[in-house]
Amino acid sequence: MRVEIAVYDGADEMDAVGPLRVLRGAAEMGAWGEVRRGDWAPLLRAEAGRGATLAGVCTGTLLLAHAGRAAEAPEFPWTGDEATAPR
Repeated sequence: MRVEIAVYDGADEMDAVGPLRVLRGAAEMGAWGEVRRGDWAPLLRAEAGRGATLAGVCTGTLLLAHAGRAAEAPEFPWTGDEATAPR
């Protein structure tokens, strides 16, 4: 990923450094950081092996996919309409 931070006359140091630190922290501490650390995949695989029902939304699905568990999930073609919501 390429990130560009605009710096202008009169900008404070934190105007440039702040976003950079946040983005770096997100990469290290967010869901992808969890995947890279490798702590969750073995736990999710073990729970699935015990017969647990696993579900994820958004970044949780990333963790399930990395653990090899998302391929087993049913797909619900939900459009946001309550009438077609999965039950």
